[in-house]
Order: sequence, then structure tokens, then C-alpha cells
Amino acid sequence: MDTEKFDIPFESFGAMPSQTRTKLAKRYLATREEPECHPTIEPEMRALLRCVNLWGVGFDVCAGTNSIAEIIGRLTRLQMDSADVDVSREGAVDFVTDGLALKLRPNAYDFLVFSPPFDLTDVFIAWALQQPVKIRCFHVAGDYYTNAPDYRRRLLRPHLQEGLGLFIEGLPTVEGRPCRRCMWIVLFADRKTKRRALKKKNVVNIAHSI
Repeated sequence: MDTEKFDIPFESFGAMPSQTRTKLAKRYLATREEPECHPTIEPEMRALLRCVNLWGVGFDVCAGTNSIAEIIGRLTRLQMDSADVDVSREGAVDFVTDGLALKLRPNAYDFLVFSPPFDLTDVFIAWALQQPVKIRCFHVAGDYYTNAPDYRRRLLRPHLQEGLGLFIEGLPTVEGRPCRRCMWIVLFADRKTKRRALKKKNVVNIAHSI
């Protein structure tokens, strides 16, 4: 299979082995089966906001029910735009698109907050690392990093080695998701952003060892 035929910028996903890229592309663009994903609930959002100060305008690339933008807007008054990637039609989003084909313009957004379908987490994080924003917040499965294959660790290693990563673990379980306790992975663009964003008094451990 020639992955270059897909409308997904695989050239930026160098940390992923080709068989993984092919599998994820095939699932995303061909099967259109609904992936495992769940709305991000308010207690999970409050856990993020207790540790991280957000500012400016945000973007959710895979909004689903649009709960993230709605909760952030209600709790912080910050504006968030959102895009739907054909996972759900339950929430009002700004536009429907292939989110992985988007490239954000410089200075258009200050932060990303999103909860990708669990089996597409790697490609959405790889996409996010290419975008010109200061703060990237990913709502992922609780074992996303502890059970990570090597390519995933390489994907996050530059931020973690520089002390620019934050893991927020122990999020509450959700009805219908009893075995999927989730976590937040937050990546800061630089130390200045981290100093401004990190609410140190609420943070115990910045990240796992790499």
C-alpha cells in the first residue's frame, strides 16, 4: 500500500514505522467503523485546568460531542474552535473535516486540547507536534505511555528530555468506560511557556522518567 496516496501528512510522522502508519491510515480512511472514543467529562477537564493555565484561543481537532470546547468555555471564558472528524454528530462544531489534513496557521491558535479516538491517538499527537501552538493537551488512555512501544516514546522524548512534558493521571472513571481510566499528556513549546502555564502548587510529578 502506498501511504503517500492518503490525504494525511505522513511525511511528518517519521517516528512511526511504516506498517503502523499504513494500519492507521487504512482504518481511518477505509473502514469508517466508529473507533473507541468517549466524551471528556467535566471532572477530567477540571483536573487539567487545576494544573495548567490556558490563555488565548484554543482548537479541538477531533471534537466528537464538542464537550471539551463547551466545558472550557464555561469554566474559563476562553474561546475554542472545533472540528469534527466523522466520529460523532451529537455536538455543534465549527466545521467537519479530515482533521489530520489540517495545518494551522502561525498565531491562529495558542493551545490545543483534544481527545482522539484511542486507536488513532498516535497519529493525532504526531499531527499536533507539527502545529505552531504553545500548549498541547491530549486526553488519552491511562496506559498510553506506560505500555508505549518504542516509536511512541521517541515521539514524546524530545519534550520529556527537556522537561517540557506533564502527565496528569488518576482521572475519574466514567460510566460506560469502567476499564478506561484516562490521563492528560501536556506538552509545552518552551520553558517560558511552561513557567507561565504550569500551576506548580497543584503539580507533584511533572512526568514519568523517560
